Amino acid sequence: MDMDSLVSRLRQDPSLRLSEAGRMLLQMLSTPLLLQGDRARQLVKAVPEHRAASVIAAARSCAQLWMEFAEQLERRI
Repeated sequence: MDMDSLVSRLRQDPSLRLSEAGRMLLQMLSTPLLLQGDRARQLVKAVPEHRAASVIAAARSCAQLWMEFAEQLERRI
């Protein structure tokens, strides 16, 4: 299942939609959808060369935090 479909299905779940934490999670899961296709290429072009290393580090840190979140959730189920 692609990310768009997955997030769309999650947004239909009242247990996520109707709680503050659930809405925050849905919003956070939606953000990576902005990094697809033309938008991703535009964002890559928008990063000044002198800031590329910092943006790379920030992106990798975000990815690591999501991995840790997924691992915590896996341990719970």
